Amino acid sequence: IRHAPTLRAGLDTMTKFRSLLSDPPSHELIENKDKVTFRCVDLSSEPLAVQRFVGEMLVIGFIRLLRDFSPHARTRWVGFAYPAPTYAEEYVRVLGETVQFEQPFTGVVFDSSLMSLPSPYRDEEVHQALRRIAEQRVLQVRGKLPISWRVREHLVKEGAKPHIDMPVVARALGMSTRSLRRRLASEGKSYRAV
Repeated sequence: IRHAPTLRAGLDTMTKFRSLLSDPPSHELIENKDKVTFRCVDLSSEPLAVQRFVGEMLVIGFIRLLRDFSPHARTRWVGFAYPAPTYAEEYVRVLGETVQFEQPFTGVVFDSSLMSLPSPYRDEEVHQALRRIAEQRVLQVRGKLPISWRVREHLVKEGAKPHIDMPVVARALGMSTRSLRRRLASEGKSYRAV
C-alpha cells in the first residue's frame, strides 16, 4: 500500500489481495461523491472483548495508514458500535480524533479528496514487484499456482545446488516425472527453461 502511487491505488491493492490477510472480509470501503467510509464488518455476535480488539486494530490501523499518506489528514467521523470502555480517553489520545461510541457501525469517514494523496513512499517498480508476489501467493492459497511456478519455487528453495534433476523435483512435488513433464508442456514450458 505504501509503495502505491496514491492512497486510492494502495487501497485497491489491499482490496484485491485481502484474502492474504484474512479469510472473511474484515471491512468494506464505500466511496460517495465527497466522502469515503471505511466500515468494519459487523461483529455484534462476538464477545465484547473481541469487538473492541478487532475494532481498535482496524480503525487505528486505517487512521495510521491515512497519516502515512498525509501526517495532517483528518477524519470526519470515527465511531465504534460498542459502548465506551473504561479506557475511552485512550481512544482520543491514540487516534487524536473525537470518537463516538454506540454507533450504527465501527469505522471511519473521511474526505474523498484524501484518496488522491500521493504516497511519500511511492515506488512503481517496488509496487509492481510486490503485486506480482501477492498474485503468486493468492494463486498458492487457492491451489491454482501453475506447475512452472511450483517448480521454480522448489528450485529457489534448494538454493545453490549445482544440478537438481527433474525426477527429484517431481518427487518433491508429489508426482511422477512423466506427469511433471506433461503439466509443464501444457503450460508451454520445459523443465530446462524453468
